[in-house]
Amino acid sequence: MKKLLIFVFILLTWMPAFSQEIQHGKRDDLGQYILDSVKYVMPEYSKGIVVFTNGERSEGMLNISTIRQTLMFISPEGEVLEVKDNDEVSRVTIKGRSFVRHRGLYIELLNMASDVVLAANYRINFLETEKQGAYGKASPTTSVTTISNYSDGGRMIELDQNLTTPFRYKEVPYLYKDGTFYIASKKNFQKCFPDKKKQIESYLKETKVDFEKMEDVRLLFGYIGTI
Repeated sequence: MKKLLIFVFILLTWMPAFSQEIQHGKRDDLGQYILDSVKYVMPEYSKGIVVFTNGERSEGMLNISTIRQTLMFISPEGEVLEVKDNDEVSRVTIKGRSFVRHRGLYIELLNMASDVVLAANYRINFLETEKQGAYGKASPTTSVTTISNYSDGGRMIELDQNLTTPFRYKEVPYLYKDGTFYIASKKNFQKCFPDKKKQIESYLKETKVDFEKMEDVRLLFGYIGTI
């Protein structure tokens, strides 16, 4: 049983996309309940270079938050801080990995075929919250601030400490061409590779591709790079 639990833990930690849930109080920082390996893009803070839109550069120990989609750094005093004005960031290189800031997201540039780049955004989305009520019953709600306690036989029950929030970690595949990012789809693959429309069509007839799955998109992109 112990081995099974360890296996499940590793599987959830390393899968490209998965869903879990956390139990917390109403005012808690949800990020404190999520593993660092999931709430950050890099496995650890590493030396990196930031290039801002005005051309200025900065170096430091960097990482990227999958929750807030912000660039983080470790100060000389050892504090973990958020880079001010993330929207002024143009691109980031951390330990040989390159990221571009685009519409509030950090998108990693991965592989290249012809003049098209395969890219990915890593993110955590918090889903609908559930209040844990009497007798362990749960009811979904989009607002967790309406009721903070209730009376049960003369006892005041604090609901603030009985919330469950599901979250989903995803790797979202993109295509990057001529300075524009496109969400991966059949239409956008054919748009980015107009001279290979027939080959793409043939591949999709023979191979089922889920364009929300990074691995499926990576295989299609790799195939296009060989033809």
